Amino acid sequence: NGIWSEVNARLSANSVDGQSDKLREKRRKQSGEDRRRAEQHYAKAAAADLLSRSCLEQFRQQVDIIAEASADGALEGTWLRSASARVMSAPDDLEAHLWTELAKAVKSAAVAIVMLCHGEIVKAAPLQVDFDDYWARLSENPDPSA
Repeated sequence: NGIWSEVNARLSANSVDGQSDKLREKRRKQSGEDRRRAEQHYAKAAAADLLSRSCLEQFRQQVDIIAEASADGALEGTWLRSASARVMSAPDDLEAHLWTELAKAVKSAAVAIVMLCHGEIVKAAPLQVDFDDYWARLSENPDPSA
């Protein structure tokens, strides 16, 4: 939701070819709704008390980095910025391989978001599957080598 929020905010604030005033307003409103959902997810994760606050905050920062790259890419009409966004070092209290898998999942979702913003639904579908697969594997078994 954080990625959607940033992408929609940037697309609504900039002149994008073919974007009507109605679509611009829809994206602006959607951005706020997405931001609220992202904050709710963060609050639930913090309440679960499975990860330290510093780890959760670093994950939020990582999502923000990918979201900013994705918004730049959405404005340019390319998903490459999402895929090549910088990945931070793993937090001290999270294994590096798990952090890498989390970043892959977020990047996969980000690429799909940029594609969806440009009407590339067929191209985005496999990336959504990739994201769902990464997320399911992380939920079931945090060791990606297993």
